[in-house]
Amino acid sequence: MSELLCGWFGRKPYVTALDWQHMLLEKRARQLMPDVLLTLEHPPTYTAGTATKPEHLPPVEDLTQSGAAFYRSGRGGSITYHGPGQLIGYPIIHLSAVNYDVHRYLRLLEEACIRVLAKWGIAAHRDAPYTGVWVQGAKIAAIGVRVSRRVAMHGLAINVHPDLAAFERITPCGIQGKGVTSMANLGINPPPLHDVAQELCRQLAKLSGHHVRYDAEALAQICTLGEEGT
Repeated sequence: MSELLCGWFGRKPYVTALDWQHMLLEKRARQLMPDVLLTLEHPPTYTAGTATKPEHLPPVEDLTQSGAAFYRSGRGGSITYHGPGQLIGYPIIHLSAVNYDVHRYLRLLEEACIRVLAKWGIAAHRDAPYTGVWVQGAKIAAIGVRVSRRVAMHGLAINVHPDLAAFERITPCGIQGKGVTSMANLGINPPPLHDVAQELCRQLAKLSGHHVRYDAEALAQICTLGEEGT
């Protein structure tokens, strides 16, 4: 059984995590490391994926005037918001190693989120044809990936207790008429993000046939994060 090396890194800027992902993807593509899962949260940040249309995106200055960052992203999907209280999971997984195509991988990420939420009593589900995870008609987990040399990067975001008002400035994921919710908004006493991260590691490893290993220090050393990643 192959290994999924997982680590929790707290709050990190989007661009920092993106640099880490590119570094890890290169090493994974060259078979220099196992599959990994970075878990963290971002400061207030808007990211626009490759499917973002002009009508989904207000003037950038409207998004950044409150101090949020804005970046155009190479992941799939449209615009979304990341911020404190939202768990981010960035799996760097070689799809050939798990015998997945991109569509099956997206379903894997959705199922992992559904099972994580079930741990806290939330009955989440898919809402075809949209990608992501939903509760009562509102999105609670967003998913967007990019694959290069059969290695996947970017990943997923689970709303634990973020500021939902931040989503009102955009058309989240480019989907008209659909709201956004969170564990806290559903009446769940928000668990620590670190606890949700560990459950995500466990569920993703179980679904993909990996053996999970929690070791942020080892992961930091692999991606040469040094003291910043500890």
